Amino acid sequence: MNRILLIARREWKERVRQRSFRVATLINLVVILIAASVPTVIAYFQDDTTGSTTVAVIDEAGVNAIEQLTPYVSIDTSGDSIELRAADFAASEANQRVESGDVDAVLTVRRDADEQLAFEYVNEDGEFDATARLVISGLAALSFSDRLIQAGVTEEQIASASAAPSFTIAASSGDTAESDSDEIVGTKLAIAFISAIIMFMAIQLYGTWIAQGVVEEKANRIMEIMINAATPRDLLAGKVIGIGLAGLSQLIPMLLVGGLAFGLQPRIGRAFDVDTASVFGNIDFRAVGLTAVGGFLIYFAVGFILYASLYAGVASMLSRQEDLNSAVGPLMIFMMVGYISAFLVLPVPDSLFARIVSIFPLTSPFTMAGRMVVTDVPAWELALSIGLLILAAILGVLIASRIYRIGVLMYGQKPSFREVFRNRKLLGTSR
Repeated sequence: MNRILLIARREWKERVRQRSFRVATLINLVVILIAASVPTVIAYFQDDTTGSTTVAVIDEAGVNAIEQLTPYVSIDTSGDSIELRAADFAASEANQRVESGDVDAVLTVRRDADEQLAFEYVNEDGEFDATARLVISGLAALSFSDRLIQAGVTEEQIASASAAPSFTIAASSGDTAESDSDEIVGTKLAIAFISAIIMFMAIQLYGTWIAQGVVEEKANRIMEIMINAATPRDLLAGKVIGIGLAGLSQLIPMLLVGGLAFGLQPRIGRAFDVDTASVFGNIDFRAVGLTAVGGFLIYFAVGFILYASLYAGVASMLSRQEDLNSAVGPLMIFMMVGYISAFLVLPVPDSLFARIVSIFPLTSPFTMAGRMVVTDVPAWELALSIGLLILAAILGVLIASRIYRIGVLMYGQKPSFREVFRNRKLLGTSR
């Protein structure tokens, strides 16, 4: 264990101390912060580009016109918001205030000679626009309620009779509509897709680091020195642990910053007086962030051990960097299958194919972490997926250590896989 820890520490320090490692980590953090701010930025510019119509209300009849009209007047058909506010001027100044641009329209509510409500609406061009249509629909309800009150109907009876009816939207299959809006589903899918992309890039990048390090040590004959101080199994374990920790040293800050930034979106929006729900619905970024980060770390840690050990085992049979890409080709095929599967199954996370690829160990790191974001994965599926992935990682380490031992001990030769598993004498050698 001491030898493994020493090797792991050496590998970790060698990677972390590289300037490229630190610069790449800093750039990634900046990119993540910018990406996490996209909801607020989009909502901010949406708020700026969305118009607002101000209607000043002169309530000479004293019927609480603003309060009664508000439920009918909020957003017109063009997407502009409509603000009703009490006028601080007399009705005789209505035309002047509209002409000067102080308000967009003036609504005067008064009673005629028959004590019935009468309304006068003044806007700039005198057209029956979208705002005027909404206002008149609210005025019709206001006038109707006022006539009922004059006929002796109480306000409580009017409120009871005009209460909103029970209304449910159902699919043709008989199922009720989903509670999540399209915006929420779209945001969760985006986070899940990003998780799959980062998972693939991270395992592929750090696995390549291990493979390149093994081949470089063999080519520079450094391994001849190291093999005298540690067993091949120690070298394999230390290299996988060390580079894995270097990867986590880069990924954990990125994930924590990303999760925290997403979780703070509602507060950031409120600080800038921006409604992020107008873009992404009422999604709880904090819950999604914790789910995405937690699931990602679990599947990255175990998935990396599985693929990294196989990368090291394959690379140990090579002596030239030029042969590396072709040698790791079969591993890349499995990774590409998992990566492509993620984009196929995340839009339909409860399908049979989604369940299969999120349980199969070689593809589950790329699909299950994202599935946990977009749907509620049954506990037994999650436990089975993680359990099989751990077993596969253990089996991968055993196979890789066997290949690694032979690849290291047959120094200067090019052993085939057939020779590796047939050479019992070398397999029994401790060093």
